[in-house]
Amino acid sequence: MRRATPADRDFFLALRNDPEARRWSQDSREITPEEHAEWYADALQSEVLFLEDDVATVRVAADDTVSLIVAPQWRGHGYGGVILRQVMEALRRPRYLAWIHRDHAASLITFIRCGFSPRAIEAPWVKCEWFRCPHCAAGTPLHWVGRRAISDECRYPTRDLHEVSDHSGVGLAECLG
Repeated sequence: MRRATPADRDFFLALRNDPEARRWSQDSREITPEEHAEWYADALQSEVLFLEDDVATVRVAADDTVSLIVAPQWRGHGYGGVILRQVMEALRRPRYLAWIHRDHAASLITFIRCGFSPRAIEAPWVKCEWFRCPHCAAGTPLHWVGRRAISDECRYPTRDLHEVSDHSGVGLAECLG
């Protein structure tokens, strides 16, 4: 996984215009090479673009919104989640956001396995968020932070902050200081 360069523009366009990727995109129209060239030049300056050569692209916008596109021949093998985790760890932002089509099960599963939690539905989109604990830097769904839940409530039904933790043996009481 590496940061994108101007030379990667055609790979980003090819994945963006892949029919299956367009099917699940908020903007499902085919993008022209001219439109893409303009967007890509701007995105290299204002957003963070990563790729795994010939496998996938990841875009992290200034508002922390993440998008992931995996090349057709690599879909269904788990590479998307691996690459997404690598990008999140490289950037170490306190929060990430993803808008995923409610019917795109593979994408929802990938993001949930990476710790994203569904927070809202704005049909047909599911808003998923990921938070990093400000105290210990662990990411969701590892524990609760203060009185605000940042984990999957089904996994951790208790609200006792001192009993909930599974990150490297650090107790939540220690985490909250």
